Amino acid sequence: MTDQELAFQWDADHRLAATTALASGVLVLLGTALVFSVGMGPIEALIAGQPAAPFGVTVLGGLLLIVDVALLAFVVALAHAFTEGRSFGLTVTTAVASLATAAAAGVHLTWAHLATSPETEAPAQVTQFATWLAVNLWMLPLFGLLVGATLAALALALRHSPFRFARRIGTASAVIGALLLLLAPFSGFGPEQPAFIAVAAIMLSTGAISVLLLVALVRLGLLLAGSRRRASVPVG
Repeated sequence: MTDQELAFQWDADHRLAATTALASGVLVLLGTALVFSVGMGPIEALIAGQPAAPFGVTVLGGLLLIVDVALLAFVVALAHAFTEGRSFGLTVTTAVASLATAAAAGVHLTWAHLATSPETEAPAQVTQFATWLAVNLWMLPLFGLLVGATLAALALALRHSPFRFARRIGTASAVIGALLLLLAPFSGFGPEQPAFIAVAAIMLSTGAISVLLLVALVRLGLLLAGSRRRASVPVG
């Protein structure tokens, strides 16, 4: 059977998971675009050692948290949409993705607190570093390891999927995840770390994962559209 024919057989739970994955993936794209457009003002000011408007920092912190949670929802919903039953791979994917989300949200919340609470009397260098880290999480080896493990777990969940497209996504996730797991321990910020490893980790995290996200969203949207058209056709 083709992927579209399999999508015609989705029950309400799988169709809801696919819809959730599509909506959360679009939210990730929109949120990221806003962060790197209107949200760069407070970031540039704080990195330069200048004060930033608390409202702007709060809005940016909220956007970052929305993206964090939307990524979690996308990964978990995608795994559920293309797997049958409650597989071990789905459980591992949910658990590891939740840890990665908690790590990202923790960094972003800490940064927002430091940047909007001058009464903490934190040194300017601490706020600058927290700001840099908030937008360069890939330089945090633990976060890179968690994301790599999340992609590897997603591959585990999708490897036996009846959908050919899902198996291909799983294979790509396994390759990207394995590379991140290899590079992440050496990608931390420090003079002893080779620069090319940090560049490779950034390219993998921002480039390869972005392409994976876009491809998954386009294909998922097509499958959902076909499934809904089929469901709307009267029987007989």
